[in-house]
Amino acid sequence: MAEKESTAEETKPIDDNSETYSLPESTEQPCHMKNFFRSCVPPRPSPAIVFARIPKLLRYKDEHAPTAIVLFIGCQSALWSSTLYYTNGILGLANNEAGCELLDDDETCENLVHGIMKPTSLATLVAAINLAGTSLCLPFLGGLVDKHEHAGLFGLYNTLFLAFCTLLSSTIHSRNGWILLFYILISTIMYTSMALNVVIANSFIHSFGKEPDDLFALAAFNIKVRVPLFILTIFFISVVSLSAGLDDIETAQIAQALSFLGILASIYIWWVFMSNKKIGCAGDTSISSFKDIYNTIMSLDRTLKFYLSHAAFAGAAIISVISTSTIFMSESLNMSSGEIGMAMLLFALFAIPGSKVSQILSSRTDPLISLQLNLMLWVLTFPIASAVLDGRDFFQFSYIFCAFWGTLFGWYHVNNFSVIVLLIPEERSGGSNIVMGVYIFSITVLSWLPTLIFTILNEADIDMRLGLVTFDCFYIIAFLILKYLVGDFSEAMRFVHRENPNEVDVQQSDEESIQQADVRSVQQSDELSIQQSNKVIMQQSDVVNNACIGA
Repeated sequence: MAEKESTAEETKPIDDNSETYSLPESTEQPCHMKNFFRSCVPPRPSPAIVFARIPKLLRYKDEHAPTAIVLFIGCQSALWSSTLYYTNGILGLANNEAGCELLDDDETCENLVHGIMKPTSLATLVAAINLAGTSLCLPFLGGLVDKHEHAGLFGLYNTLFLAFCTLLSSTIHSRNGWILLFYILISTIMYTSMALNVVIANSFIHSFGKEPDDLFALAAFNIKVRVPLFILTIFFISVVSLSAGLDDIETAQIAQALSFLGILASIYIWWVFMSNKKIGCAGDTSISSFKDIYNTIMSLDRTLKFYLSHAAFAGAAIISVISTSTIFMSESLNMSSGEIGMAMLLFALFAIPGSKVSQILSSRTDPLISLQLNLMLWVLTFPIASAVLDGRDFFQFSYIFCAFWGTLFGWYHVNNFSVIVLLIPEERSGGSNIVMGVYIFSITVLSWLPTLIFTILNEADIDMRLGLVTFDCFYIIAFLILKYLVGDFSEAMRFVHRENPNEVDVQQSDEESIQQADVRSVQQSDELSIQQSNKVIMQQSDVVNNACIGA
């Protein structure tokens, strides 16, 4: 009898306080070598005891699984913020290898790394490779996670592997030789492993349920935890670097060592709460190949297809700005890692008021007009920045531009995500998770292209400032798609949701009698669409603004 009771306790869901977020557990099996990966895990402490020790500020509604997932990703915020320092560290290694460290700050280095390419071109090429590899691998890795019988263990072992890679990256040093290629390889593997952890966490989040209010509340809690940790990490590393006078390579060592400690904390959290969990969703809804992505896109409405096309070009430009700005500030403006960290800190902080701008403009106009204005401001700022940011004497202006770009980033992020949520038909078979997966793929699939163009121009001895202006091409294409192909917001909403009997199908209402009868319905639909969009955008804006409270 005692054995039966103990078995019942072992199989009890990890979330004792709620049934909403309880997840199925993997079946425990003996720890043999042939099934090591799927079932061999050390005995875990009691989740209830560990959860009781977590401060209430870091708990989500006393739910174990959501709290664990957010803390798991939050503890890795240090690693995401340290990537900019590690990129500068690789650039420092490349400069040492090419002999550029002996030149004065105002001199341009024309030496090549191993006789192949410029140090700056190598650094941006690594960023392009990382982005391309991630966008190509994630659809397959996401499908693998969704269909894996022991997704909890999958996340645990991937994080252990990530910790090992991070520990190796913290040994980065200025010794000359082909060791540079080793650290480049480590950065690529580490970047993909980090992205896979995000996919695993999102897969579990999607299995909690599809209620918008729950997802918005969980997103707000996620940002309350992650944003302060991200900002504090950048602030701490930058202050240490500036006060101690560390060079780029030494700053990268400190950043990666701090990231390693954060990953160890995330390993413990995942091991206690999630290592024995399975994803509670059907594997048939996962996207595991480019054929699945293509079939999903072809099944979407015309308006949604065009909107995803706009997101692909705009997302590529925004991601490339973040990935190449550190190289530009380091080489063109001769800024140290600490100074660059402060610029990125302003970028992150000003994303918060940017979300408020999105809310105000969307409520006074409509979400698509707000997005078009945002894209045009991106287009205007790059020629101005390339004209102003000319050498070390003008590096202070980079803080102003980073603050303004952060505002545009927060504005675009909230606005863009809100519109995609509104454009997904509720009646669509297969649910919204597949469309959201395609949306995430869309904003990353071209992320490597602007960075690669920037690298090619730099290798052709074209000024980096002109390379920044090339990002405008992607913003302009996104604007044109949004303006002329997606069109008016109310019309787009009616077209996507045309199966609703209370709304008008603009393509099938050619007869005058039907048009006159549905005039009131159209007006009500317009008002409903704008009210619905304002509600979603306010919720998304509150998600970002709540980061202020957490900070």
